[in-house]
Amino acid sequence: MELALKKETLAYCGCEFEKSVKQNLDLGWNLPDYCTDIQRILQCSVTPCISGVSVSGARVSAVGEVQVRLVYLNDQGRLDAFYETAQLSAAAELGDLQDVQVLALAAVDYVNARASSPRRFTLSGAVSVLFRAFRRKTQTLLCDIENCGGQTKTDTLACLSLLSCAEKTFDLSETVELPEQVKPMEKLLRTQGTLRLDSQRAVAGKLLLRGELTVTICYLAPGDPQQVEHYEHRLPISQIIEVPELTEDALCETVLRLQCLRVTARTDSAGALRLVDVASNVSAFVRAYEKKTQTVVTDCYATELAVLSKTQEIPFCSHLQSLDQSVRVQSTVELGEQKLQAIEDVWAVCAQCSVSKAENGAAVTGELTVHLLCRLQDGDMVQIERSVSFSEPLPGSAAGQDITGTLMCEVQTCTAQTRGEASAEISLDCRLQGEVYGVQNRSVCVDAVPDTAKAKKISALTLYFSQPGEALWDIAKHYRTSVAAIRQENALDGDTVPEERMLLVPRS
Repeated sequence: MELALKKETLAYCGCEFEKSVKQNLDLGWNLPDYCTDIQRILQCSVTPCISGVSVSGARVSAVGEVQVRLVYLNDQGRLDAFYETAQLSAAAELGDLQDVQVLALAAVDYVNARASSPRRFTLSGAVSVLFRAFRRKTQTLLCDIENCGGQTKTDTLACLSLLSCAEKTFDLSETVELPEQVKPMEKLLRTQGTLRLDSQRAVAGKLLLRGELTVTICYLAPGDPQQVEHYEHRLPISQIIEVPELTEDALCETVLRLQCLRVTARTDSAGALRLVDVASNVSAFVRAYEKKTQTVVTDCYATELAVLSKTQEIPFCSHLQSLDQSVRVQSTVELGEQKLQAIEDVWAVCAQCSVSKAENGAAVTGELTVHLLCRLQDGDMVQIERSVSFSEPLPGSAAGQDITGTLMCEVQTCTAQTRGEASAEISLDCRLQGEVYGVQNRSVCVDAVPDTAKAKKISALTLYFSQPGEALWDIAKHYRTSVAAIRQENALDGDTVPEERMLLVPRS
């Protein structure tokens, strides 16, 4: 006899492929005529940018560039800067994977820069490109046995089921004219871009995104190479992303990544460097989930035949909250033995940000890398890097759940004030955005088949001596009857036997 099984599927986004490909850097440049001689390098920043990812057959490729910006002191002890790019490419074999969405993330492993002469510097290091391929996968769950006297012990769980995932890469560009009160640009010392997601709205297979890209520029103005200037510009984001199966009540997890940022200063009609070309490449990765209440079977059997059940431990993910809050981070950092006069520039980037279970709920923890360009009392300049960490309580988790999340951390403001001659007070305002999930691992039944090795029980009535607190389910399963039949035959209430006694166990 075949079992009539009722099953449902739970969908999730599975990572089918992950591989990191390293590209070594061995670069060198002669300074152009408009750059002064190098006396001492203060900072050499290397920014890898991915401009395109393509899949051809079983091979995935990523192309882009490595942006190199050198900030140094010249032979007169003044700030100067040099900017150049080099090509970046990486590839990996996907094998026989099909219908996957591939993301490529680039990161710097290490960088060493040195001036081999006053007019030349060399750079060695490595950049890693991490390829990840995602696909919608399903997990089958047993929900009921509809014949053969099927008996199931069930539970209901609030969980998420993936509808679909989508990815879109788009360009943001604009030419900005500096306001009259802002000094023109001569040398760019630093550019930084931060993304913010303001709103998203689902409309029948499409997701409407609105947000903002903030571009911060640190530069030297003409005529005063010692004065560091700052300018900030915001570019609006308004995009429509095709997300199959998306419904209006779906939960959308959206992650924005700045793949590339290029900032170039050029002259206006009067010959002043007051025009700024901003070009960026942004990727949006979307996972759309259906919120549902899932019935799961934790144990099963049948009264008319022996059954073998297959159980599996499955993580059930539920949505706890959408996070959008600001965090103030303050820290005093020691800057070494140098005697400080002033901090000319300070900026910070988020090295990592995650949410995890804490003693009283959950906590968002992060680590920020703070960079300071400092002027010493003797007039010399130094570049200093320090790490600052934070932990923000996040109440609302339930017992028995692990906590996870997909978060973006945007450093909105970063200031530093000297404290004495060798320390600084760092203040940062960060905006945390993303989705927080609870994960509960449960052992549930995913399948059931007849057990032909066991003979069918034929006893019409069995005497059984129970123990206090013994579960009626366990007794009924052993004798292949039903809990309801035992309750009725022995005038019992509840799911357990309250005391030691003899039970009449009938066939169902």
